[in-house]
Amino acid sequence: MRIKQVSVNLHNFKHPGFKYKFLKKLGDGSASKIYSSENIETKEMVIVKRINKNEEWKQELNILKTFDHPKILEFLDFYETGRFVYIITKFYKGKDLFDHIDINVPYPEDYSKLLIKEMGECVKICHDKGIAHLDIKCENYMVKQMLPVPSLILIDFGHAEKIDSNIIKRGYSKYGTSFYLCPEGYQKFYSTKSDIWSLGVCAHLILSGNYPFHGYKCKEGEVVIDKLISSEACKFISKCLEYDPKDRYDIDEFLNSNFLM
Repeated sequence: MRIKQVSVNLHNFKHPGFKYKFLKKLGDGSASKIYSSENIETKEMVIVKRINKNEEWKQELNILKTFDHPKILEFLDFYETGRFVYIITKFYKGKDLFDHIDINVPYPEDYSKLLIKEMGECVKICHDKGIAHLDIKCENYMVKQMLPVPSLILIDFGHAEKIDSNIIKRGYSKYGTSFYLCPEGYQKFYSTKSDIWSLGVCAHLILSGNYPFHGYKCKEGEVVIDKLISSEACKFISKCLEYDPKDRYDIDEFLNSNFLM
């Protein structure tokens, strides 16, 4: 879910021990709502994500607690009531990566490589801990800086799963976001290779200004690499967008590819 400002009349949740004041609703999903908020005691800006208690909230919370890295969304606190769980994370000023991208306007290839590698480095932190993010997209990278070299923060772990290596697993529901979702995701299968497909879509968007297929999802044989991309970039993206996940790069192969080296 991409964070967007939503006009709404906020209630201010009051309960002993809860020290956050809601300021703006930023996102509204079927199972969660996201607010920009303020720590009443410190006046620090934070993000509060309210999750329905009957959802698998413990997994998202435990995954966020796993990380302690400047490239990954920083977990601060959580609060539990009978109906909801409130997960509090750091508030990042500025725009997400998608807001920096002009559709149909590609980045120069040398700079694109830096940006794509930075995105991959964030994913490697997840995979090295046995976690598949499963919603990799430009909208889920907050930008610390774009120049002289890009620095990003990976956010939104609502779909993330603990997983061993590249083993294919069956999920209970479709994960991810249209345009970025891998083919097996529509059949509710996932692995760390699912993130590689999504990175390939991001790479094509950055290099060409366009998505690598027509419509919002890809069927087998429908990947269309932009002819304006260099042959080396085409090989790299094609390996990310292999229809069979077993044929895709893993994250180390992605980062050590000839294109990004």
